[in-house]
Amino acid sequence: MLCPIALIAQQSFSIKGKVQQLKKGDKVYLYYTMNKQKILDSTAVESNSFEFKGNISEPVEAGLYTNFNPLRDKRKKDVPLDEFSLFLEPGQTELSSADSLKNAISRGGTINADYGTLKEVTKAVSKKQMALINRYAYFTPEELNNQILINQLIIENNQNMRELRKLQLSYVKENFDSYISLHVLSQLIREPAYEDTVKALFVTLKPDLKETPLGRSVVDYIELLENVTIGATAKDFELVNPHGKTIKLSDFKGKYVLLDFWASWCSPCRKENPAVLAAYQKYKDRGFTVLGVSADTDKKAWIKAIADDKLQWEQLIDQTGDSSVADKYGIASIPANFLIDPKGIILAKGLRGDKLEKKLEEILNR
Repeated sequence: MLCPIALIAQQSFSIKGKVQQLKKGDKVYLYYTMNKQKILDSTAVESNSFEFKGNISEPVEAGLYTNFNPLRDKRKKDVPLDEFSLFLEPGQTELSSADSLKNAISRGGTINADYGTLKEVTKAVSKKQMALINRYAYFTPEELNNQILINQLIIENNQNMRELRKLQLSYVKENFDSYISLHVLSQLIREPAYEDTVKALFVTLKPDLKETPLGRSVVDYIELLENVTIGATAKDFELVNPHGKTIKLSDFKGKYVLLDFWASWCSPCRKENPAVLAAYQKYKDRGFTVLGVSADTDKKAWIKAIADDKLQWEQLIDQTGDSSVADKYGIASIPANFLIDPKGIILAKGLRGDKLEKKLEEILNR
């Protein structure tokens, strides 16, 4: 590349693949997200080969799939998915494989060369995690209701993710000039447990990486987090409840408020609800309440979940799109919560399980 990544406007990319197991009639799909838009392309295989061309405004992670439309098709049990992840970057990327797409080797770009190195470093733990995800995807209804089994999966998932994050962070520390390091940090900054680590590593990156669109987005997100950190004033907002009434966060000043982000379709959220309900019932007469903010798009499913989980506090639905309350609070995944004091100051965040009740006991028993 003859110009810095920061100067990339609309530049062309091409992917040429030669995969021996692909045959005439097979279809390869290319899927990625750019500027918050989901983009899907496809092409027919000819002589074990396929090709994609397009334009990008910045390097972007993408997936290639054999005979599988990731926006439409469902994975089938016992049918392995033939897929390959790569980065779309300016210029030509060549893929080759003596057998399947998933075993392809990429050539042609520095970003994909670095990405291949990271994938190799994390290959073993990524394989374990994918096996875990596939196990869960095909659980029977009985297995989904087996809390012992679910808890074991959660433990394995947490172990895998800790191992994966350790390897990723080690890569970043050793490759401060790589776009892939920036990519890793852009993902980890959205995980509360890694916020401080990401901030420290981000300053070590080469200046031109920080000036890319992705680099600037990390800077913006770090600034956003500073505005919703412990000790900051909680941002006011207004949304509607199930009856269409507009409610503001500031309506609850004078009370300790747990601002709880969740959704009916979020399994971890639903599993967390009993702990929130127990804390609410124990402390509701001592100046504590909960304000639920749902990311649901299906209003009926949202209202049903409120009833099914016996949630007794005010519930609001966040359907405001790009200016969503979740975005203002830097929420990248749910469940997520913030404990706010009677003056509107953030006291704590991420209080899961018994941590919420312990924190309330500490505050309200002073």
